[in-house]
Amino acid sequence: GDLNMLLEDPELLAYFGALGLDGSEAKGLFDLLDDDNSGSVCIDEFVTGFLRLKGGAKSVDLVSLLYENRKMMKHLDELSTEVRYVRRIVAASPTSLNI
Repeated sequence: GDLNMLLEDPELLAYFGALGLDGSEAKGLFDLLDDDNSGSVCIDEFVTGFLRLKGGAKSVDLVSLLYENRKMMKHLDELSTEVRYVRRIVAASPTSLNI
């Protein structure tokens, strides 16, 4: 696709190198920059993403990510518990759907 063709561009690879980024990580970088999951990166996403990448993560950023990750894991655990409960009810139903 277009991304693979761009990754063969020596000028773009040199730009990545100047930013301290490895061209082989470009797909992951693209996914990070594509905030709206549209399959393309608009100029706003590009600029915002690269500004985020400039410089190292601060401790507060890492703590915030850990907190958000724990929150999501708790929600996933609750959802998983609810799904197991519903599956038991469905399985015990006389008209079980054999899910």
